[in-house]
Amino acid sequence: MLKNRGIAIYYTKDGQKKIFDLITALKRETPFLLGHNEAYQIATALIEIEKIEGAIGEVGVYEGGSGLLMNHIAPHRTIHLFDTFEGLPQDSEIVEGFKKGQYAAVYERVATRFAAYPNVHLHRGIFPKTAKSLEAERFAFVHLDTDLYRSTLDGLKFFYPRLAQGGIIISHDYVSGKEIRQAFDEFFADGHSGPAHHDGRN
Repeated sequence: MLKNRGIAIYYTKDGQKKIFDLITALKRETPFLLGHNEAYQIATALIEIEKIEGAIGEVGVYEGGSGLLMNHIAPHRTIHLFDTFEGLPQDSEIVEGFKKGQYAAVYERVATRFAAYPNVHLHRGIFPKTAKSLEAERFAFVHLDTDLYRSTLDGLKFFYPRLAQGGIIISHDYVSGKEIRQAFDEFFADGHSGPAHHDGRN
């Protein structure tokens, strides 16, 4: 049993235990904002798309905890991690509970955590400008954790056309953030559709 923010999580299967033990170990080593069950969703999604070709993308890296998890689960994948490393940028849609500069992390410290993994690439700056060199890339899995309407919408506009068939996009805060849902609603109201699986989790 693991206890996380007052929630008791039980597991019995060997595969589940292995993943939860990995998450626990990473949380001890790295500041990690995701709960155990949120991180488990990412891990199981990566296992689900194991046979689908493509890179991994994440917007909203913070200290790199979820990036390390993704690298452990899928070490053969190319992973592109995007963040300002200066916290949330000024955005007219910043909502109550967030502020400019929140979730800042020291780039050099995060880079050190990934120094031993040549398949992991950090992209520092404002997304999607930092993704211009990747316009020909295909993605099998994307994790959007931006906390902002505009950044979420930009993430969908960049990654969705480049998502492999059967690929997965997970959006953190989709359930709890109405601005995040608004970004999804507007994007798909414009006629975007396809075979990809979109997993909006809280």
